[in-house]
Amino acid sequence: MDTRLFLKAITYACGSYPKPGAPHRLSLDSDFEYCMITGFAALRTVESLLSALEKLARGSVTLGDLGLGKAMAACVEEASKEIGHRLIVEVALAIPISVLLGWAEQRGEGISIVSRALALAPPDDSRELVEVLHSLGGEYAYDLERADLSPRRVVVEGMSVDDVLEMLGKASTRYRYLKHLDVHGMLATCMRYVEGGRPAAEALAYPFIHMLELEGVKGVEELFEKRNILELLKLDAALRKRGSRYNYLVPPSLYVATLAAARGL
Repeated sequence: MDTRLFLKAITYACGSYPKPGAPHRLSLDSDFEYCMITGFAALRTVESLLSALEKLARGSVTLGDLGLGKAMAACVEEASKEIGHRLIVEVALAIPISVLLGWAEQRGEGISIVSRALALAPPDDSRELVEVLHSLGGEYAYDLERADLSPRRVVVEGMSVDDVLEMLGKASTRYRYLKHLDVHGMLATCMRYVEGGRPAAEALAYPFIHMLELEGVKGVEELFEKRNILELLKLDAALRKRGSRYNYLVPPSLYVATLAAARGL
């Protein structure tokens, strides 16, 4: 895994089309650009995490030393500096997880290493993550309030990053799929579409479409299977008009895109 593969993955995840109610390159909204900038702003953090992963491979650090929670906090903070409230928090939080997932894929490791890294991330990591989310204010501070999470509580109770994400996921849909790592089935479907002649950027919208169907937006998988792009774009416009956003479904798309990039797509 390197920054080149990360840039390819974030481009696929943000640009894959069409993703009704979320960023994609055919959107008339500006969220595609904000998704990309959220990814680009994370480059220094990605490089630092990759350096830590090299040390992990050499055995000089442990999974708990990776600073996964600190990396998640840094991705949010850097994107916030670049574009303020327009950052896509779900994408920023998913970036370190996707980097670790891609690294594990290239080394022939299972997805369990990512789950272990989240579970072993120390309370200090969790504290930084909670502090950064709180600093954003508004709905993010409210998410923490609903989850009953504070910097002091995560330290006193020794919460891992996995614990924090679990509690946030119960309080808000925004964090629900950050730990949705079992994506190899969706990856296989994407690769089937590519082998059938679809452009990679279109095929890699499938994970989002599949998750959107599971979230209750019926008929989208059939439209995608038939390549009815026009109707999907109409649905996109309708969802946006009524304020329905599904950015929280983008993390699994980023994970699939990262695995696809790691396999040479």
